[in-house]
Amino acid sequence: MYKIIETKDYEPLSVLFHDNGLEVKICKEIPDTALKLWKCEDENGDLIAACQLGKRRGYFVLESLAVDPAYRGDGLGGKLLRLAEKEAFLRGAKEIWLVAKVPEYYKRFAWKTVPSAEAPDISKCQHCAQFEETCHPAIMKKYLYSCIHCGVGNCDHMDKKYPDFCLTKHMDPFLKEEAIALYDNEENRDIMVAAAQIEYEYYCKMTRVEETVEFCRRMHYNKIGIATCVGLLHEANIFARILRNHGLEVTGIACKAGTVAKHEVGIPVECEAIGENMCNPILQAKKLNAEHTDFNVVIGLCVGHDSLFYKYSQAPVTTLLTKDRVLGHNPVAALYLSKSYYNKIMESD
Repeated sequence: MYKIIETKDYEPLSVLFHDNGLEVKICKEIPDTALKLWKCEDENGDLIAACQLGKRRGYFVLESLAVDPAYRGDGLGGKLLRLAEKEAFLRGAKEIWLVAKVPEYYKRFAWKTVPSAEAPDISKCQHCAQFEETCHPAIMKKYLYSCIHCGVGNCDHMDKKYPDFCLTKHMDPFLKEEAIALYDNEENRDIMVAAAQIEYEYYCKMTRVEETVEFCRRMHYNKIGIATCVGLLHEANIFARILRNHGLEVTGIACKAGTVAKHEVGIPVECEAIGENMCNPILQAKKLNAEHTDFNVVIGLCVGHDSLFYKYSQAPVTTLLTKDRVLGHNPVAALYLSKSYYNKIMESD
């Protein structure tokens, strides 16, 4: 067991940084460039990892990150790294920099190497006589913005300018090649082709129910499984009749099937206030697997329960209905109203 907390006690962190080969002097005073410090302690209160986020000449910099060798491989470095990245983002950073002795480690977290001639002045290392002579650390950068921060969408029509943080501009070519190679799989390719054809032929002409039926037809699926919330059995029944009217065999299973009490899997007793029996998405997936369904459709499984169903379903899955008890199963309405009637959703915790 361990805990990660913010700290202003710099001396023990400086010792850890120094002892792990970082160019850090042991001292009590927090460096002027430091914005925030984190420490990680084991169950005995011993320091086992630490991280320092700073700002130099207007650039956010991961100044130091170290993990005691005995605790490496436990994911502590990654957790501290994500804390620093999140803090920089919350302070308005679009990117974050570092000088790395082990760049391969940071590449695992989507950091990119930048030629020294193109890098800003972010470290004393860059002014050292040994820099790129006998000492060869890598200057690295990570964009903290992603597609969800984009207002351009140039990857669609390519008629505008890509933003600096654009993932298309900075895409890992090996990651892209790995993804493209997976479309050589016959099932993957057939799914992609069928989906693209339906989009092209019926753009803004078919409802999702109709698209689902058409997709099953083009994929030559015969047996369709429905994993439904017990509170949406009426809707599931209507959908099943539609599928049968189009010549498809249908089977289904509701979330409460099997009647397993919540406490049997460690769910807190207070959760039984809204029902004694648990939803059982893994059982739903296992039952449809046993039925050898060709394709499964989710109707209104709870957040998290749907995740478990996707995880254990052997057949491909689509979602027809996304549960939202407050908004009549139209969760995107909360986004449409986030600047008006439902602006409370934008409040910070």
